[in-house]
Amino acid sequence: MIKSSTTNIILFVLICVILASIYVLLGKKEKTYILSPMPEIDSIARISIQQTEHLLIFIKQQQQWLLYIDNQQTPAERVAPKKIERLLNLVRLESELAFEAQNEQLTLQQYELFPPRLVIRFDQQQLNIGGLHPLKKLRYFMINNTIHLAHFPAFDLLVQAPEFFLQP
Repeated sequence: MIKSSTTNIILFVLICVILASIYVLLGKKEKTYILSPMPEIDSIARISIQQTEHLLIFIKQQQQWLLYIDNQQTPAERVAPKKIERLLNLVRLESELAFEAQNEQLTLQQYELFPPRLVIRFDQQQLNIGGLHPLKKLRYFMINNTIHLAHFPAFDLLVQAPEFFLQP
């Protein structure tokens, strides 16, 4: 009885060590960001979002963000700073998978990148946002000539009506 209990404890410890080793090895994956080189958040002075219906442009002036909706300025005090912060955090999107884009219209259409669902620009870096992968539920992104798949819970933020960004 004591011998089998000792054997079971040793096997349990061995399994725990193996599982911990696998967890550590899988966790050491180097992070790859969609925007590379990743811009410093404080250095970004302009964000534009091309929606289906509207063009939203956020311009940073004297540490305040001004919002232009279809080229019309809104009062600076009405822009919601927390929502600007959420937009700025999009530059930290981690890529789960990346591959070179084939510039064939049909290929880009299958990822909903031609035309893209949304286009967002951080200063001069343009990021095309496409559809969802049907199984992984990751969103397709294209920057330069590379397509990325990434978790993107902020998509709803980008498709909101312009007035959404003016509310606290």
